[in-house]
Amino acid sequence: ITIAKVYAWSLNIPITTITSLEAMMLSSDKNTYKVPVIDARRKYVFGAIYDNDNKEIIKPQYINISNLENELEKIDNYTIITNDDIDELNHKEPYNPNISKIVDYFKDKPSINPHAINPNYLKLTERLKNLRKEDLEYAEKYCREECKEQIHFLREEMKWYMQVQLRKSPLLIII
Repeated sequence: ITIAKVYAWSLNIPITTITSLEAMMLSSDKNTYKVPVIDARRKYVFGAIYDNDNKEIIKPQYINISNLENELEKIDNYTIITNDDIDELNHKEPYNPNISKIVDYFKDKPSINPHAINPNYLKLTERLKNLRKEDLEYAEKYCREECKEQIHFLREEMKWYMQVQLRKSPLLIII
């Protein structure tokens, strides 16, 4: 993302955003519901569902495979787009990026200020998921001087994460 932002800003060229799941969906030639998925391990995937007109039916999210399968039972004709080996999912086709289709789809979208673009994480990291404000306060109160710097770092990391979540900017592609 940083490289794309630097190119867009320094060369004064337009930039727009696209999620990895959107790129996967747009690259498929099937005339079905499209379900791009990326294996997230532990019976979870990053996935979304789009209709055959490329309209978002289920937004990109971190979802349990069985919950995704429940959603797919409501749909007659769909294609799973993935390069991952996910045994629980059927109707798969490999993801082969079609850059020209992706660029054509996004060429008329408004460009974004490169400084406003940030990654959109669909899942908390284990570290942030297990980190609670109370834990920091307890550690700060009872720790020795050596760990004060680590606690400061964790506090800053929590602030940064909250700022990123408020922006909700997806991943990007330069056009």
